[in-house]
Amino acid sequence: MTRSEGPMEGRPTTTQDGAGRYPILPSTAVLIVFVALVAAVYLAAPDGIGGAFAIVAGMSLLLASAVGPLWRGVGPRPAWMCVTAAGVFLAAATLDDVEPFASWRVGPFEYGDVATLVAYSLLLTWFAMLIRFVSDRDRSAMFDTGAACVGATLALWVTILAPLSTVDDLATGIVWTAYPPLDVAMIVFAVHLCLASGRAPLPLRWLVTGLLLWLLTDSIYAVQQVHLAEGYDVPALELLYLLAHACVARAFTHPALAELSPAAEERPPSGTRGRRAAIVLFTGLPAVIATAIPEVGTVDTIVRTVLLALIVALLFVRITGTMTALSDARAESQWRATHDPLTGLLNRAALVDAVAEQRRRDAVTGARTVVLFLDCDDFKRVNDTWGHLAGDTLLVDLARRLPGVLREGERAARNGGDEFVVVSSARNDEDALDLGRRVRRAFESPLRVRDDRVHSMTPSIGIAFAAPGDRCSTDDLLGRADAAMYAGKQRGKGRTVVFGENLARLTHARAAIGDRLGQVAASEPWDIELQPVMSGPGLRTRCGWEVFPRWHDEVLGEVPPEVFLPVADQLGLLPTLGAGVVRRACEALTRLREASPGEDLWISIDVSPAELRDPGYGAAVVDAVREAGLTPGSLSLELTEATLSDVIGVAGVLMELREAGVRIVVDDYGEGAASLGMLTRLPIDGVKIHRCLVVGIDGNPAARERLGAVIALLRTLGLHHIVATGVENPIQERLLVEMGCPAAQGWLYGPELAVEEVVAAALRDQDGLHDVITLAVPPPAPLAAAPPEELRLTPP
Repeated sequence: MTRSEGPMEGRPTTTQDGAGRYPILPSTAVLIVFVALVAAVYLAAPDGIGGAFAIVAGMSLLLASAVGPLWRGVGPRPAWMCVTAAGVFLAAATLDDVEPFASWRVGPFEYGDVATLVAYSLLLTWFAMLIRFVSDRDRSAMFDTGAACVGATLALWVTILAPLSTVDDLATGIVWTAYPPLDVAMIVFAVHLCLASGRAPLPLRWLVTGLLLWLLTDSIYAVQQVHLAEGYDVPALELLYLLAHACVARAFTHPALAELSPAAEERPPSGTRGRRAAIVLFTGLPAVIATAIPEVGTVDTIVRTVLLALIVALLFVRITGTMTALSDARAESQWRATHDPLTGLLNRAALVDAVAEQRRRDAVTGARTVVLFLDCDDFKRVNDTWGHLAGDTLLVDLARRLPGVLREGERAARNGGDEFVVVSSARNDEDALDLGRRVRRAFESPLRVRDDRVHSMTPSIGIAFAAPGDRCSTDDLLGRADAAMYAGKQRGKGRTVVFGENLARLTHARAAIGDRLGQVAASEPWDIELQPVMSGPGLRTRCGWEVFPRWHDEVLGEVPPEVFLPVADQLGLLPTLGAGVVRRACEALTRLREASPGEDLWISIDVSPAELRDPGYGAAVVDAVREAGLTPGSLSLELTEATLSDVIGVAGVLMELREAGVRIVVDDYGEGAASLGMLTRLPIDGVKIHRCLVVGIDGNPAARERLGAVIALLRTLGLHHIVATGVENPIQERLLVEMGCPAAQGWLYGPELAVEEVVAAALRDQDGLHDVITLAVPPPAPLAAAPPEELRLTPP
């Protein structure tokens, strides 16, 4: 049994709102019988044994109230000690009718009255402490309670207490004027406690009942002092006091007493609607009554004026606080609507407004508006390595640094994800480049990802301008900066690119490609070309073909795959494109096998993470292979090394395809930064070595040693499907044979050819297909690819 439970009389069932639902406990029944017995004895002999019996009974009940909180072990302890002390003082006050205590006085006041007033003050303190504990964030609640208390006191004064201001005995008038307002104050506090906590436990209901009985009895006694003869006693009033004491005792000894002190984390919201109704009732109605009932003297006038002034003052403070809270809430709401909740920077909606506002200012000064678009390179690796919390920590650290590198008037915003935008103005290109250099300084020291760990990161930055006469929209300006940033990523990341005419043409071309792709994607207008893969003795036997998608559009003309594939990825069309390429490739392999029945050929197709994430991709691939009359082992799916980190999340799809018989191959190995551990974790069957490791082996011994070491390492990993790409001359071919490379691919063996050309060549020479299609071709492009701005679309 925990301390908070105490020696309870059985565990109660509780409702969802936390209010205890208790049956009538045996102790309650005993209490009822006890009060009835005392009442009967008192009425039989009020001036004799009955009166003494009533005094002892009342003292016992009040002492039980004092011991109850200690017995139940409720908290917070300082607040409940006030109840214990109040119970002791009330019990002591019951002795004021017993000699020699009846003659005790404190100045002009009787001993019993002083003890009772102290007890009332302690109970009010207890109420205030509980209310603060329950609704410490709601400062206005205390003003509402105060106004309600003053209003109720005004009503009591006008209707009952004002005549007491005319009695001859000042001490008696003060005492009996004080009792009813204090009763009302405790009742108001109790009601406020119910509204603040959102519930009314049984102990609080017992307590309110006892307080109401106190108020009724004290009010009757106050009226008796004015309108009844001195010394006239009403026995029923003593029984009302006894009944009030019994209710208070039941409240402070109830098994559910702990429900009056809810835990801080379980505090329900304050009932503001009920409080508003109560404040109107307890302030408006007394003011009307005070106006309607005539005054009875100077003291009455002063008291009414003071109480009305207090009500007005409390309501004024309350209204002022409410208006301040509304203003603060409006400001906070505005801040939330315009700022990113994670970083505190401007959000996307506020960014658009900031760019528009900057352009209006720059139109007056003649400056150019500058938008800098920033993206964190390889941010996904942070989330994959340390988790999303680490990524959020990094973004917060970066957002904290950005304002430190900006100048007055420059504004930073989070566009979403790991993208940030800075808005400024510039007189010339150098000002814009200086902005890029300053922003890059935020990345000079590693960014924090955890309390004990940092991570070095580079930004890709795109910069775009808008002159005062430029008609581009805000979205267009942001799009230009985004396109420049993307071009920087394509060039190797960590770069700053300014949006210029070449990039504008490229962007326009990509937009046209995107529009056209959206129109024709369903009809699958693309075709495929094939390049041979060689193996066997001397690498002179045809073993397979690599598939390259091609798109010749009737509107755009010839569109290079390095252009339309990224656009298709952005539009979410890669799964559709990839499924069409797989079907075309399987059909082509069937035709090639028919044309060359003596060769066991296979095909390989590049696949992207976006395709693998498509739920139906695996089944679509297997269905396409079987519909073409092929076995799954006839197909190889190639993943570029640069995308392996993205593929980790879809390893299950790769395993499903591999178990079906499809070969999984890593393409362009040696170009990126794939670790050996990643090769062992993924379900792969082979590797295609990037041409950067092959070019130069015919004249550089170090290059030969590196390539030989790579091939040997791959064999030790159990990977026997190894293809060296970029083979351009017979010397490279001979060296690969000496190194034991099992397969090769490159311009030495032929360029990419249309399926019809390959099939026609096979039909012309059934005995040596590879001799027929090995054509004289121009040398391949150098490794350093042309920048993306130099894209040209051939006319149809």
